[in-house]
Amino acid sequence: MLSHYNITKEEGITPCDKEDGTWLVIQKASQKELDDIIESYHLPADIFISGDTAEEITHFERMGNGKLGKLSILSLMNLCADRTLPIEERLEPLIFVFAEDFTLTFIGDNSDFLEAFLEKYAKKITTAEKLCGYIIKLTYTHYLKELIEIKKDIDDLDQAARRTTENKELFRLADTQRT
Repeated sequence: MLSHYNITKEEGITPCDKEDGTWLVIQKASQKELDDIIESYHLPADIFISGDTAEEITHFERMGNGKLGKLSILSLMNLCADRTLPIEERLEPLIFVFAEDFTLTFIGDNSDFLEAFLEKYAKKITTAEKLCGYIIKLTYTHYLKELIEIKKDIDDLDQAARRTTENKELFRLADTQRT
């Protein structure tokens, strides 16, 4: 699915038609849609290939582009708040392509990041730089919340381990260490 938005100093982020958009968000896109975007914007062929692999994705690079001019590509990982999922499934790709007057963002298919982000920050974001800054802030907040929860788990496990040697507590300890 492709969503088009306009980012303006007066209104922040607002949905718009394709022709008026300064921010294109890609989520749950078909392979044909991805291929069309790569071709239309002259992007590297492998830009979305490793979108779900944390070890492969996190990076920053700059490159020239015949269609959009100078590009900055920032790839991050967001952490989904659903603690019932294994840690590997909670990592969500966020790939940004920043050009002078256009921003493209690829979001993991099962992510609820965009809705929460727009609800909280749509009116505050008036430039692509602010878009980038607020997204980094929100992903940092997600990781910080997770670290606080893991610390609580570790403290609980430490107390439980001092009182008992039940298998349940040992399994929780193993799961926490893995996380």
